[in-house]
Amino acid sequence: MNTKNTFTILLIGLISGGCGADLTCDEPQKYQMAVESSKITSPEDLDLLRSDRELRIGRASPRDPRSADSPCLDTPPRILSQESS
Repeated sequence: MNTKNTFTILLIGLISGGCGADLTCDEPQKYQMAVESSKITSPEDLDLLRSDRELRIGRASPRDPRSADSPCLDTPPRILSQESS
């Protein structure tokens, strides 16, 4: 019975300790440093790239800059379509 109580106490301690993890956004992430670049071109001795397989990525909606003490983003920004309707 003593082993069971010890195991239960250790399990509760591990579970409650995991909930107190420090999740901060202080360090910039790699995706935040992404910049737009030119299209990839194939060398002359290779086949041309197929434009129908090009991945088109929309621009994120503009928004005010976040304050330095704001929490992490829970959801990504809304993406606006580049196609005109």
